[in-house]
Amino acid sequence: MVDVCLVNVPHSFMSTHKSEVTTTDLKTGEVFFYPPLGLLYLASSLREAGFSVTVLDAPTLKVTLQKLTTQILACDPKIVALSATTPQARSAVQLAKSIKQQSATTKVDIGGPHATLDSEFIQKFPYFDLQFQGEGEISFPEVVKHQLRGNYSRRTISGVNSQNLDDLSFPARDLIDLAQYFIPTVGTRFTSLISSRGCPYACSFCSRPCMPKGIRFRSPSNIYDEITEVIGTFGIEHFQFVDDLFGVNKKLTLKLLEMICHLGITFGFQSRVALLQDDDYVRAFAEAGCRTLSLGVESGDENVRKLNGKPFTEEQLRRAISLCHKHGIKVNSFYVAPLIGDTTETLKTTAIHAISTGTDYVEWHLLIPFPKTEIFDLAVEHGVLEPDVWDNYVSGELENQPTYVPSTLTREFIVSLQREAYKRFFFRPSYIVKRFIQDFTSLTKLRRDANVAFVLAKNFW
Repeated sequence: MVDVCLVNVPHSFMSTHKSEVTTTDLKTGEVFFYPPLGLLYLASSLREAGFSVTVLDAPTLKVTLQKLTTQILACDPKIVALSATTPQARSAVQLAKSIKQQSATTKVDIGGPHATLDSEFIQKFPYFDLQFQGEGEISFPEVVKHQLRGNYSRRTISGVNSQNLDDLSFPARDLIDLAQYFIPTVGTRFTSLISSRGCPYACSFCSRPCMPKGIRFRSPSNIYDEITEVIGTFGIEHFQFVDDLFGVNKKLTLKLLEMICHLGITFGFQSRVALLQDDDYVRAFAEAGCRTLSLGVESGDENVRKLNGKPFTEEQLRRAISLCHKHGIKVNSFYVAPLIGDTTETLKTTAIHAISTGTDYVEWHLLIPFPKTEIFDLAVEHGVLEPDVWDNYVSGELENQPTYVPSTLTREFIVSLQREAYKRFFFRPSYIVKRFIQDFTSLTKLRRDANVAFVLAKNFW
């Protein structure tokens, strides 16, 4: 018996009639699984409070609904705590219902981003005993201790200075199999970590604006201690910072880079174009071990970017990528469509934009309108989406996840441009030759890129 079984639910469950995992990323054929850092922080807090804990990261288990239910109940947990983003909410409801059908007395709680966004979630889907909103490291152990039920809200760890985040125990990475996590562009074992929580910006498609404002930072020494602990305990030497925005506090970031530069690690992160205009700053990242980073380019049209919270110029974008390449850092560019202000012409520009920037990789996503984002509210206002569209998806009334398609565009047109964008970028002769030269000395890299090419051709040719 364990006190708490923490479960990161999958986006969808494997069918009992299919052998393929439904959580495989269609764009690469690889599984971009990151360790469930939020649950691992929560596990550490619960253990520190004296509770026994197990963690099941369902996306890596490749299981059916029935099998996952069986695995959870085999732990004989007093409380099953599920964590779900909005795309995972349907699976969370399915799993909670399945658990209750087989063990009506087992207490099932729900937390994570979607439960935080929708305060009435458990009223709509009454398979849960408690809905936890906000950050749980401080308060959830108290919930467990007193077996609370209903709706419990604790938005953030009290205060806004770095010391509060420093007080948290490091994530309980020993509770998961770190060998299950892999990044195709890196090709080595890794783990994720954060240096901050929050984001000072308000992009139209991000649900961060509905969360508490501000950004909180860990101290460089606290992050350094975690990195050295991971190296010593797990032998991992590649790290992915999963901050909403890494490097926004230049003073703290430079101090951290100075501290870790002698460790011999490599790392990657996600940033904004405006933060990468200083040659010395980019060089400091590289010297400390940065080998890859991701940029939210979003659109090939400057005006569309401005309308959606990304007001950088083409000159700034090219400078950021150029500086990264100068110092040996590869860039992955994210695009998403359609955005506010997009037209057939701006989307055609976006479909071919990445080639001209010199970026090393590209991801081109169809926009998912998350609740309480600017785009979601606009779509509801214009009658493109119904206010309860996510409830309909979670309940199973709507088969596919909602997507944002303005009345002036069609989903077929957007999907065709996505296909064209991938074909143009990845199947250019110059790109194929470049990758072959880069991979020539590594059979592992050759196999990985061959698999990526196969899946891209299968899905987008």
